[in-house]
Amino acid sequence: MDLYAEGYHPDQRVVFFDERSCQSVADTLEPLLRKPGRAKRGDYEYERRGVCNAVVIFQSPAGWREVKVTARRTKQDFFQIMREVVEVHFPQTEKIRLVI
Repeated sequence: MDLYAEGYHPDQRVVFFDERSCQSVADTLEPLLRKPGRAKRGDYEYERRGVCNAVVIFQSPAGWREVKVTARRTKQDFFQIMREVVEVHFPQTEKIRLVI
């Protein structure tokens, strides 16, 4: 919380990093047709269609954010994203503080 209180400094960036695993699913059966006055009926069975890792990097005070989707969640993926933050988005910044 102290980082929020410090305010915005262009030469010392506070960058937030958040990630989430997502899975893609599909229904295996078509839902039954709904009769008037009845709730929609369906089956809970699904087919798994794969997974991905969604990453959001943002800097709240500046109103900047970047969203990345990777096929997996590995150290190499994390390293590539951090390299991009340093070399592409903030190359002239003296200090970057990362909140994970």
